[in-house]
Amino acid sequence: MIGGFWSLGTATVMRLVPGESVPKALGIVYMGNAVATAFAAPIGSFLGGIIGWRGVFWALAPIGVANFLWQWFSLPKMPPQAANPVNKLFVLLKRRNVAFAMLGVMFTFAGAFATFTYLRPFLETYTHVTVPQLSLLLLGLGAAGFIGTYGASSLLGRHLCRLLIGLPTLLGAITITLLAARFHIWLVGIVMFVWGMVNPANPVSWST
Repeated sequence: MIGGFWSLGTATVMRLVPGESVPKALGIVYMGNAVATAFAAPIGSFLGGIIGWRGVFWALAPIGVANFLWQWFSLPKMPPQAANPVNKLFVLLKRRNVAFAMLGVMFTFAGAFATFTYLRPFLETYTHVTVPQLSLLLLGLGAAGFIGTYGASSLLGRHLCRLLIGLPTLLGAITITLLAARFHIWLVGIVMFVWGMVNPANPVSWST
Protein backbone atom coordinates (compact mmCIF):
# COMPACT_ATOMS: atom_id res chain seq x y z
CA MET A 1 0.00 0.00 0.00
CA ILE A 2 2.84 2.37 0.86
CA GLY A 3 4.48 1.50 -2.44
CA GLY A 4 1.25 2.46 -4.18
CA PHE A 5 1.30 5.88 -2.51
CA TRP A 6 4.92 6.32 -3.58
CA SER A 7 4.05 5.42 -7.17
CA LEU A 8 1.11 7.81 -7.16
CA GLY A 9 3.24 10.59 -5.69
CA THR A 10 5.98 10.03 -8.24
CA ALA A 11 3.51 10.08 -11.14
CA THR A 12 1.99 13.31 -9.83
CA VAL A 13 5.40 14.99 -9.51
CA MET A 14 6.36 13.92 -13.04
CA ARG A 15 3.33 15.78 -14.40
CA LEU A 16 3.73 18.88 -12.22
CA VAL A 17 7.37 19.76 -12.93
CA PRO A 18 9.68 19.65 -15.99
CA GLY A 19 11.61 16.42 -16.52
CA GLU A 20 14.95 17.87 -15.46
CA SER A 21 13.45 19.00 -12.14
CA VAL A 22 11.94 15.63 -11.17
CA PRO A 23 14.85 14.46 -8.92
CA LYS A 24 14.84 17.73 -6.99
CA ALA A 25 11.04 17.72 -6.72
CA LEU A 26 11.03 14.13 -5.47
CA GLY A 27 13.63 15.06 -2.88
CA ILE A 28 11.33 17.81 -1.60
CA VAL A 29 8.31 15.48 -1.56
CA TYR A 30 10.14 12.73 0.32
CA MET A 31 11.53 15.22 2.79
CA GLY A 32 8.04 14.93 4.28
CA ASN A 33 8.73 11.23 4.80
CA ALA A 34 11.92 12.19 6.63
CA VAL A 35 9.96 14.59 8.85
CA ALA A 36 7.43 11.85 9.63
CA THR A 37 10.18 9.34 10.45
CA ALA A 38 11.96 11.88 12.64
CA PHE A 39 8.97 12.67 14.82
CA ALA A 40 6.29 9.99 14.40
CA ALA A 41 8.28 7.00 15.65
CA PRO A 42 9.76 8.57 18.82
CA ILE A 43 6.55 10.39 19.74
CA GLY A 44 4.49 7.28 18.99
CA SER A 45 6.77 5.11 21.12
CA PHE A 46 6.71 7.60 23.98
CA LEU A 47 2.92 8.00 23.91
CA GLY A 48 2.50 4.25 23.42
CA GLY A 49 4.22 3.72 26.75
CA ILE A 50 1.64 6.02 28.38
CA ILE A 51 -1.68 5.43 26.59
CA GLY A 52 -0.96 2.20 24.69
CA TRP A 53 -0.77 1.59 20.93
CA ARG A 54 -4.54 1.69 20.55
CA GLY A 55 -4.65 5.15 22.10
CA VAL A 56 -1.92 6.32 19.71
CA PHE A 57 -3.84 4.85 16.77
CA TRP A 58 -7.09 6.62 17.63
CA ALA A 59 -5.24 9.88 18.27
CA LEU A 60 -3.65 9.61 14.82
CA ALA A 61 -6.79 8.62 12.92
CA PRO A 62 -8.41 12.11 12.75
CA ILE A 63 -5.09 13.62 11.68
CA GLY A 64 -4.92 11.12 8.81
CA VAL A 65 -8.48 11.93 7.75
CA ALA A 66 -7.77 15.67 7.84
CA ASN A 67 -4.62 15.16 5.74
CA PHE A 68 -6.54 13.11 3.18
CA LEU A 69 -9.23 15.79 2.87
CA TRP A 70 -6.63 18.54 2.52
CA GLN A 71 -4.90 16.71 -0.35
CA TRP A 72 -8.24 15.91 -2.00
CA PHE A 73 -9.18 19.58 -2.23
CA SER A 74 -5.73 21.17 -2.72
CA LEU A 75 -4.08 18.97 -5.36
CA PRO A 76 -4.86 19.94 -8.99
CA LYS A 77 -7.16 17.75 -11.04
CA MET A 78 -5.09 15.67 -13.46
CA PRO A 79 -7.21 13.39 -15.65
CA PRO A 80 -5.41 10.41 -17.21
CA GLN A 81 -3.50 11.27 -20.38
CA ALA A 82 -4.21 7.89 -21.95
CA ALA A 83 -5.99 4.64 -21.18
CA ASN A 84 -3.75 2.11 -19.42
CA PRO A 85 -5.26 -1.38 -19.38
CA VAL A 86 -4.14 -3.76 -16.64
CA ASN A 87 -2.61 -6.21 -19.13
CA LYS A 88 -0.01 -3.57 -20.00
CA LEU A 89 1.58 -4.29 -16.61
CA PHE A 90 2.14 -7.93 -17.53
CA VAL A 91 3.49 -6.94 -20.94
CA LEU A 92 6.05 -4.73 -19.22
CA LEU A 93 7.06 -7.54 -16.88
CA LYS A 94 8.08 -9.58 -19.92
CA ARG A 95 10.94 -7.14 -20.38
CA ARG A 96 13.96 -8.48 -18.52
CA ASN A 97 15.13 -5.10 -17.21
CA VAL A 98 11.65 -4.25 -15.86
CA ALA A 99 11.29 -7.66 -14.18
CA PHE A 100 14.69 -7.33 -12.48
CA ALA A 101 13.89 -3.77 -11.44
CA MET A 102 10.62 -4.85 -9.84
CA LEU A 103 12.45 -7.59 -7.94
CA GLY A 104 14.96 -5.00 -6.81
CA VAL A 105 12.19 -2.71 -5.58
CA MET A 106 10.46 -5.57 -3.77
CA PHE A 107 13.54 -6.84 -1.95
CA THR A 108 14.84 -3.35 -1.14
CA PHE A 109 11.67 -2.09 0.50
CA ALA A 110 10.68 -5.43 2.05
CA GLY A 111 14.06 -5.60 3.76
CA ALA A 112 13.96 -1.99 4.93
CA PHE A 113 10.43 -2.20 6.33
CA ALA A 114 11.07 -5.58 7.94
CA THR A 115 14.06 -4.08 9.76
CA PHE A 116 12.13 -0.97 10.77
CA THR A 117 9.20 -3.06 12.02
CA TYR A 118 11.35 -5.04 14.43
CA LEU A 119 13.56 -2.20 15.66
CA ARG A 120 11.59 -1.64 18.85
CA PRO A 121 11.48 -5.31 20.02
CA PHE A 122 15.14 -5.64 18.98
CA LEU A 123 16.16 -2.63 21.08
CA GLU A 124 14.06 -3.68 24.05
CA THR A 125 15.17 -7.33 23.99
CA TYR A 126 18.89 -7.06 23.23
CA THR A 127 19.94 -3.48 23.99
CA HIS A 128 17.52 -3.24 26.96
CA VAL A 129 16.60 0.38 26.32
CA THR A 130 14.08 2.31 28.38
CA VAL A 131 11.15 4.13 26.75
CA PRO A 132 12.95 7.54 26.84
CA GLN A 133 16.10 5.96 25.35
CA LEU A 134 14.01 4.27 22.66
CA SER A 135 12.40 7.60 21.76
CA LEU A 136 15.81 9.31 21.52
CA LEU A 137 17.24 6.54 19.33
CA LEU A 138 14.27 6.70 16.98
CA LEU A 139 14.48 10.49 16.93
CA GLY A 140 18.14 10.27 15.87
CA LEU A 141 17.27 7.71 13.20
CA GLY A 142 14.53 9.94 11.86
CA ALA A 143 16.60 13.12 11.98
CA ALA A 144 19.29 11.40 9.92
CA GLY A 145 16.70 10.99 7.19
CA PHE A 146 16.98 14.69 6.35
CA ILE A 147 20.63 14.15 5.44
CA GLY A 148 19.92 11.03 3.37
CA THR A 149 17.01 12.56 1.48
CA TYR A 150 18.91 15.74 0.64
CA GLY A 151 22.07 13.84 -0.28
CA ALA A 152 20.26 11.44 -2.58
CA SER A 153 18.36 14.19 -4.40
CA SER A 154 21.61 16.09 -5.02
CA LEU A 155 23.45 13.01 -6.38
CA LEU A 156 20.70 11.50 -8.53
CA GLY A 157 21.48 13.48 -11.66
CA ARG A 158 24.98 11.98 -11.95
CA HIS A 159 24.96 8.69 -10.01
CA LEU A 160 21.49 7.14 -10.31
CA CYS A 161 22.62 3.59 -11.21
CA ARG A 162 25.30 3.59 -8.51
CA LEU A 163 22.73 4.66 -5.93
CA LEU A 164 20.25 1.97 -7.00
CA ILE A 165 22.92 -0.70 -6.51
CA GLY A 166 24.86 0.79 -3.62
CA LEU A 167 22.10 1.96 -1.27
CA PRO A 168 20.37 -1.43 -0.72
CA THR A 169 23.75 -3.15 -0.39
CA LEU A 170 24.92 -0.59 2.15
CA LEU A 171 21.64 -0.79 4.04
CA GLY A 172 22.01 -4.56 4.36
CA ALA A 173 25.59 -4.22 5.64
CA ILE A 174 24.49 -1.61 8.19
CA THR A 175 21.69 -3.90 9.41
CA ILE A 176 24.17 -6.74 9.97
CA THR A 177 26.42 -4.28 11.85
CA LEU A 178 23.44 -3.34 14.03
CA LEU A 179 23.02 -7.00 14.97
CA ALA A 180 26.70 -7.20 15.93
CA ALA A 181 26.50 -4.04 18.09
CA ARG A 182 23.21 -5.00 19.76
CA PHE A 183 24.48 -5.06 23.36
CA HIS A 184 26.12 -1.59 23.31
CA ILE A 185 23.68 1.29 23.27
CA TRP A 186 26.15 3.93 22.04
CA LEU A 187 27.26 1.77 19.12
CA VAL A 188 23.63 0.96 18.36
CA GLY A 189 22.84 4.68 18.36
CA ILE A 190 25.61 5.44 15.86
CA VAL A 191 24.66 2.55 13.57
CA MET A 192 20.98 3.52 13.70
CA PHE A 193 21.87 7.09 12.73
CA VAL A 194 23.76 5.82 9.67
CA TRP A 195 20.86 3.46 8.86
CA GLY A 196 18.53 6.44 9.09
CA MET A 197 20.61 8.34 6.53
CA VAL A 198 20.73 5.51 3.99
CA ASN A 199 17.16 4.23 4.18
CA PRO A 200 15.28 7.42 3.11
CA ALA A 201 17.55 7.75 0.09
CA ASN A 202 16.07 4.55 -1.36
CA PRO A 203 12.56 5.83 -2.22
CA VAL A 204 14.02 8.97 -3.80
CA SER A 205 16.38 6.91 -5.97
CA TRP A 206 13.96 4.17 -6.98
CA SER A 207 11.15 6.62 -7.74
CA THR A 208 13.44 8.62 -9.99
